[in-house]
Amino acid sequence: MPYDRLEKKTLSSIKALTKLIGGIILEKQLAFQPDYVPDAKRKASYWRTARRNIKKHWQLHLLVIPPILFFLIFKYYPMLNAVLAFKDYNVIKGIWGSPWVGFKHFRLFFENPQFWTLVKNTIFLSGYLILAGFPIPIILALIGAFSGIFLPKQR
Repeated sequence: MPYDRLEKKTLSSIKALTKLIGGIILEKQLAFQPDYVPDAKRKASYWRTARRNIKKHWQLHLLVIPPILFFLIFKYYPMLNAVLAFKDYNVIKGIWGSPWVGFKHFRLFFENPQFWTLVKNTIFLSGYLILAGFPIPIILALIGAFSGIFLPKQR
């Protein structure tokens, strides 16, 4: 039990009890404890701590900047262009000047007679990529792992 958290009355009663019992070890531990517990220091504000952290570890924060910029430029910015799907885009008026058409382009795409052909082709191409791309690296890794068994070792 940490004695620095005890109240003054409890601490003095423990001291008196140790004098009666003759607890030398406990008396030595309590000799260095204050008779009162001061209030805790005021906690520093979040922003002050954050500012101190940035000043102290500025190199680490500098290392984080390139990945954040990469994410913003190549991942977040292209999502802004998804607005074009809902507009009748005009090069002269630009993205924000072109009129909104809602789901008109999506409706045209789904009602197109070639839609199901496109879906079928996409599924077949994805299946071919999975069938070719998944087992071939595993087979090559297994051949490399068992090269001493099936193939003569090359030096």
